[in-house]
Amino acid sequence: MAPTGHAKSIQTSRKGPSLKELEVFTRQLALMTRAGIPILAALSILKQQVKTSRFKASLNRLEESIIDGGSIALGMSHERTCFPKFYSTLTAAGERAGILDQVLDTIADELKSRRILKARIARAAIYPAVVIATLAAIVTFLLVCVGPTFEDLFNESGVALPWLTQKIISLSRSITSAWLPLIAVPLLALSLLFSQARRSPWLTETRALLTSRIPIWRSLTGAK
Repeated sequence: MAPTGHAKSIQTSRKGPSLKELEVFTRQLALMTRAGIPILAALSILKQQVKTSRFKASLNRLEESIIDGGSIALGMSHERTCFPKFYSTLTAAGERAGILDQVLDTIADELKSRRILKARIARAAIYPAVVIATLAAIVTFLLVCVGPTFEDLFNESGVALPWLTQKIISLSRSITSAWLPLIAVPLLALSLLFSQARRSPWLTETRALLTSRIPIWRSLTGAK
């Protein structure tokens, strides 16, 4: 029987290991299982290599569950934050069939596929984001720098302006009078997003891809 504390820990844990960390853990657990190392001993060794505190706490509870007489699959089923449902289900099947090491290798391959797909999706999202940001910068530049010039020309001519032109000039006037928050807020948002993205695995992979394929990027970043 799993301890009742498991349910509470699942509710309070909001962030588990990354796909990369879980993949490495699974691959190493498969190697140790294939080598005949007992599950508890393997978990004790691998726990020392885990960097995510919540993942380490989850492995502690997993060890306690096994010591209490439960299987590794049962213990994983109580740790959904760290071990997805498919993980514990396949592990249970591997235990019953006596091929736990092979099943763990299969799970590691699946985690790797998901990690690669996630990185590709993230990289694919970079291009439209850059395009949108560039277009927004160009439009803002035209409204702030070019708009007032045309407004002066139209005022001097005394010609009645079309409705759309009046709206554009009005928007230009509004942006010009509030340029500081309009610039500061996006810059602050970008800095926060960048600080979060710096720690993500897909950004590391993207930098590696740019470094390997674009020589000028390699020279700018000083990468070898």
